[in-house]
Amino acid sequence: VMGNEKSLPKIPAADLTRAFDKRCGWLCKTGLNNTKLARRYCIIQGGKLFYYLGPRSEAPNGIVILSGAVVQQSDHVPFGFEIVAGELSSSQHIMKRTYYFTPAGADENKHGFMMSEKEILQERQVLRQKRDMWIKWLRDEVAEELITSKVNKPKD
Repeated sequence: VMGNEKSLPKIPAADLTRAFDKRCGWLCKTGLNNTKLARRYCIIQGGKLFYYLGPRSEAPNGIVILSGAVVQQSDHVPFGFEIVAGELSSSQHIMKRTYYFTPAGADENKHGFMMSEKEILQERQVLRQKRDMWIKWLRDEVAEELITSKVNKPKD
């Protein structure tokens, strides 16, 4: 299940946020066809990245399957990262797709003309730290999925 398919499960964001560790927060993502950044409340859980309109949403806008995904810094969005997920498989209708995310705040021009150079540098440092934190969380989840799949794989 990727993107905005109609078959997304109805999993309230609050249930995931309460039930699991706090690897969640606001990110901005670009759409498949729309390159404008949209704020989404994101939660990493169970080998997936769920994204919602907000923390009280009843169902996700989309789910990124992290199994086998590549997570890396991106040059396409400011302070961003990208997730290359999915497989090239026409039989299961799963395509390889690149998702672009950036920490919430990178999308806003916080009246930069009113900020001192020091404040601008501090803000950029915070955004880099947030980006790096999300990359670590996602890579940890990808690694956990890899370990789990190998442990649960039946032996020949």
